Amino acid sequence: MAASLTAGASRDPGLAEGIDLPGSDLDEDDRWYARLKVLWQPSDELSVTGLIQRRDLDEGAFRGTYASVDPPLLGASGGIESGTDTELDLFGLNIEWDAHFATLTSSSSYMTYEYLHSSGFSFFDPNLGNFLVSYTADREDVKTFNQELRLTSNGDGEWDWITGVSYTRGEHPNSSVLDYLEPPAFAGTATDQVLTESTQMAWFGEVSRSFMDGLITPLIGLRYFRDDRDKDITSTFAVGGFVIPLQDVDVDERFSLVSPRFNLRITPSDETMFFLNIGRGFRSGTFNAPGVVAAVDALGIALGVTVPESTVWSYEVGGRFSLFDDSLLIEPSLYLADYEDYQFSGTLAGSVVRIGIEEVKASGAELLLQWNTPVEGLSLSMIGSASSTKVEAIDAAADALLQGLKDGNQLPNVPEWDFRIGVDYEWPAMGDWTAYTSASYFRRDGQSDFSTPLTSPVVSDLSLRLALANQNWRATLWGRNLTDDEGPAGISAGSLLYRWDRRSVGVTLEYTFD
Repeated sequence: MAASLTAGASRDPGLAEGIDLPGSDLDEDDRWYARLKVLWQPSDELSVTGLIQRRDLDEGAFRGTYASVDPPLLGASGGIESGTDTELDLFGLNIEWDAHFATLTSSSSYMTYEYLHSSGFSFFDPNLGNFLVSYTADREDVKTFNQELRLTSNGDGEWDWITGVSYTRGEHPNSSVLDYLEPPAFAGTATDQVLTESTQMAWFGEVSRSFMDGLITPLIGLRYFRDDRDKDITSTFAVGGFVIPLQDVDVDERFSLVSPRFNLRITPSDETMFFLNIGRGFRSGTFNAPGVVAAVDALGIALGVTVPESTVWSYEVGGRFSLFDDSLLIEPSLYLADYEDYQFSGTLAGSVVRIGIEEVKASGAELLLQWNTPVEGLSLSMIGSASSTKVEAIDAAADALLQGLKDGNQLPNVPEWDFRIGVDYEWPAMGDWTAYTSASYFRRDGQSDFSTPLTSPVVSDLSLRLALANQNWRATLWGRNLTDDEGPAGISAGSLLYRWDRRSVGVTLEYTFD
């Protein structure tokens, strides 16, 4: 028997002031966690692992709305201070039994979750004037139980296989209150009481066999998934002293799909491998609360309560090539994904809305390079991607009103390219001390909004680390965003979202007890 106990606490004192809030360091965060794991292994064939974990987060104002000034300012909140409290308890039990021909694994988990968020924000609409909105979300006593049983082959022969079943039961209560305070013509309160209950079951299996001494290995997989989902929504809209009950939603739906998967791996040598992946994916349907629908409708945007299930066929080809005595690794890949009823989420009128896009097609390429140079301890790396994720067909009403969701446009929040370049160097310093240094440069294309035709600028980041370490001690000098890129990193509902990781330089000192 063995046990491990891990615990920690952290405080980020914050650094931001508010455009319309008094005080400083309004984005302070406090976090703590504890985790206990116990392993019981009565024999070589049987092991039992238990887990208990607790997390508690007390987080200040949302950092995504820093303004690009010094000192940084949180975005306009209408004088309403934001904050989020999160509590999570997790219990897990994992049992593995080696039956020689296969390993039987049982994985069980139970999670409880509580979340309370409050915030305020203001914005300007060129047609309607200044808006002031407050929002509160309370998810109390969220519960999820999951059980999976799987049997995995242990043989060293030509056949490999896995089969299993899974069961998930979840309850997700959520209440939200959205207050429109200004302008007076839109003043009102939208309230939603939502209870989601979901029972999911799945059966899955895969089998593969190698041919021609491992040259060709095909794999065939099949998964049946079923989600019985019950959604109960009670909504009201209060305006002018009158409370207007909205259409209640009490929907009991079953979403199910059989998803095949095919993989082909060709390995001419230990240094060369090609692969092909074809698979079908699935996401259950979802709902918009009537209160959210009514709030968005006040802005002239029609939104449906029900969002249908989404499916995707994906295709990928690529390879892995090791050259020059394994000093150079190259991993290229190409992919294509065809979505039906793509589920898009965005923020409108202070609420998260879900919109079904009839068809989205994504294609792209990715490349990874890793070079261990002739200089001992020096390595270089690069990873990059380019993608085209286009809206192919969308409801005419949404197409007319949401300028960022247009036929032929890149899907909002999906950059067309990004890349990262890295340098790592390790060398002996003195005695038992070793020195490490690393540098990385990241650059990403801008992201478009979904409700306006705006696009955020390109984002870049330069980070450096220099460390000196021995068996017990490690001292690190580090810097993030050294170019001090203060521009917007994203955009949502016409609001530019500024990066919170402004230029930072620090020292970390660590000691490991033997």
